[in-house]
Amino acid sequence: GIQKHQCDLSSVTSDTREWYYARVRASSVPSSSKSAWAMSRRFSPRWDTKISPPAVKLSSSKQGIVVQVKPPRVLVRKTHISVDYNIYVIHASGKEEVYKFAYCSHKLTLTELKPKTHYCIQAQTVIPRHTRSSDRSSAKCITTV
Repeated sequence: GIQKHQCDLSSVTSDTREWYYARVRASSVPSSSKSAWAMSRRFSPRWDTKISPPAVKLSSSKQGIVVQVKPPRVLVRKTHISVDYNIYVIHASGKEEVYKFAYCSHKLTLTELKPKTHYCIQAQTVIPRHTRSSDRSSAKCITTV
């Protein structure tokens, strides 16, 4: 009964210790004709789930730039005990600095930045236990106070 080219299987593949297969077939409602079943390769929610970058919210204060992160999808939060983040600070010159911090923090204050200077920030989700990481988030930019 799915009429899209993709579907989210997380509700039926929630045991991250298990391996799964999916099967699908096409059907035509008016004529009731159906294709043969097609079987997926074997997959694991723990190893095959695409990890998303975190959502990032920035604010500027006298102390510096406050970076708040919201973890990606619930599955990643439930599946992996240890979730860390890489925060990339991109200076106007193009120079990059990387800050690492753990999920439990939710917030990182970047200090020792030049006042009235434009910085762009990107974040990346890291699952250290499985040496996996997401792509970087899109850049968000802010000017220091």
